[in-house]
Amino acid sequence: MTDKQKNKKEINLKKRGFKTAPLSNILPSLVKKIGGAVETKNTASLVRVLNHWTEIMGADMASKSMPVKIYSKRQKDRHTGEQIQFSCLRIKTEGSLSTTIAMREVIILDRLNRLFGVDHFKKIDIEHGFIGARKPTVKKKEITNFDIDVSDISDPVLKSRLESLGQAVMNSAQNKERS
Repeated sequence: MTDKQKNKKEINLKKRGFKTAPLSNILPSLVKKIGGAVETKNTASLVRVLNHWTEIMGADMASKSMPVKIYSKRQKDRHTGEQIQFSCLRIKTEGSLSTTIAMREVIILDRLNRLFGVDHFKKIDIEHGFIGARKPTVKKKEITNFDIDVSDISDPVLKSRLESLGQAVMNSAQNKERS
């Protein structure tokens, strides 16, 4: 590239008014605009809750429940009528444990607020579902041994593989008929 071409390129950039800035300067404002700062804070809070889950819920309920999400909520105060903002914890539980959690909500909220050092958690939302991995139920297919005649084949390896293939094909066809 000649000096004349370089100068022409520099002039074009100046005309267009390109302004560059390091990504580290731009990124925080972008994240703030899309609400990422709040999400990051809530995610860090959720990790903290997960680390202390047994202490918060108690040993009897910790294995049958799990925290799902921490989110902020706005609501009018009953007494003053002004808008207040507070945090909610969504918990996923199994079976009838939701009733027990609802009865112990005040205790759980107190433990949460002590963990964070502020009185900001005011509500627990309860979601029903399965905790942990569940094994899917699979129907056992009936396997029948069919009498397959491959006496014409002299190679023992080929003979056993053909018998195996024949059994698989016959069992597959039989199971399709039952469905």
